[in-house]
Amino acid sequence: MPWTAYQLWETASARTGKGLPELVGAVAAAVKARQAAPRPEQAPLFLPLDRAFAVKGFGTVVTGTLFSGALAPGDEVDLAGAGARARGVRVRGVQVHGAPIDKARAGQRTAANLAGIEVHDAPRGAALVQAGTLESVGAAQVLDVELELLPWAARPLRDRARLLAHIGTAQVPCVVALVDRVQLAPGERALGQLRLSQPAAAIAGLRFLLRGDRSTTRAHASTLGGGRILAVASRKRRRREPDAAALQALAGDDPLAQADQLLLESGYPGASAQRLAARGAFTVKSAERALERLAQAGKAVLFDREARLYTHKDVLEALDAKVLARLRDHSQRDSIEPSIAREELRQRAGAPPQKLFAKALAALAERGELRADAERVHPPGATAKLSGPDADAQERLAGVLEGAGLSPPRADELPALIGQTPQRTQALLKALAGSGRASKVSEELWFGATPLMDLRRRVLSHLSQHGSIDAQAFKELTGLTRKFAIPLLEYFDREKLTLRIGDKRVLRKADR
Repeated sequence: MPWTAYQLWETASARTGKGLPELVGAVAAAVKARQAAPRPEQAPLFLPLDRAFAVKGFGTVVTGTLFSGALAPGDEVDLAGAGARARGVRVRGVQVHGAPIDKARAGQRTAANLAGIEVHDAPRGAALVQAGTLESVGAAQVLDVELELLPWAARPLRDRARLLAHIGTAQVPCVVALVDRVQLAPGERALGQLRLSQPAAAIAGLRFLLRGDRSTTRAHASTLGGGRILAVASRKRRRREPDAAALQALAGDDPLAQADQLLLESGYPGASAQRLAARGAFTVKSAERALERLAQAGKAVLFDREARLYTHKDVLEALDAKVLARLRDHSQRDSIEPSIAREELRQRAGAPPQKLFAKALAALAERGELRADAERVHPPGATAKLSGPDADAQERLAGVLEGAGLSPPRADELPALIGQTPQRTQALLKALAGSGRASKVSEELWFGATPLMDLRRRVLSHLSQHGSIDAQAFKELTGLTRKFAIPLLEYFDREKLTLRIGDKRVLRKADR
């Protein structure tokens, strides 16, 4: 409702009738304007709940005005905000103004019969959202907003003022943080955040009201202003230029600039069209178009084709720099084995998703800035050769493993055999693995490359003749005890040579 209607409402009198015609006219004009610009069904589902009750023979029924999206019988929904925790709830039936309907659309008063929950699971202030939305956004506690103070407000609104926010059907105490100024004068607009005292159901584009807090002596807190939500589940912003610029992009009319900002702030997890629509003012289709246009412009990179996840180019470039820095730090600390396990490097680089990390490694390897194999990441160039005592110790260790064949000593026995500490022995083992001269089969067993390669050829020959091999046949083929046979069989499974089916192993299709 426009501010003029609120102003008329505050001055109208139901007792004398003064101002009522003007108020009715303003409300009617606001309704017509809203109907002339209906919200698209493709937008994310958002149904704020104003009531929940039980109907005998049907169970729990909730009602509210559908803000965006559509709701149909058979849909699965989550309940967000006001402490609601129901997930994957099935919609049994939908009514609009008391009549059953195949689909409720945005703007309609809607009642939904929900299966498997009690009335107390759907409190006023909660909202129905599409099932799975909470996985990427959840009920929000920090909202990016554009807000306006009413022209007739008694005083300016100070930064970090404590007020009541009315969002959907929820009333939540909040702190209003101004990002582009110290205080907001009556009648002016500003960019800022609502930092809520508890998570609330919210969606971009939803309008909110701000009222005085409960400390006021009046029976009802007066309306001070309001605005619209620009993005949900945001990080806390400070009063500085980059944060103000980010909010200006979100408040503008350029959807590409909005998508660019939201994708940048998505960080390592990235964003799909669904995630973008859940956070910003997009439909799923418009979010898809925006991401595709960003990718064409070189600002977005698709790193997970299956989940259709994109990351911002700046995020990927920052990850590249961090990976190289962590690899350089490790190689400088460990002269024996400058390479590092892939997973260890991923964790040191901030634990990005596996596919994003793989994308970064592939790009860096293509530019010649590192080398990566299935298990380890190496600095660029050839592996540095050891010299002096280090080289002698490594050769002794290689000789022990090669000489032991398929029955090597346990890892904890190796230090005594080569006269080195356990830590230095581990470093030498990794160096041998990096140069392809040894392989870690289990936590306790390392094998030399020659006997392991010979065993691989024998297993391949057996599988080509017999089609499969079990543990007993493997022991007969190799003459090994269970102590060595089982770790080797599991090693070949991990190396994608064999596939375990029941008690037998067969050759993986890729190797057939």
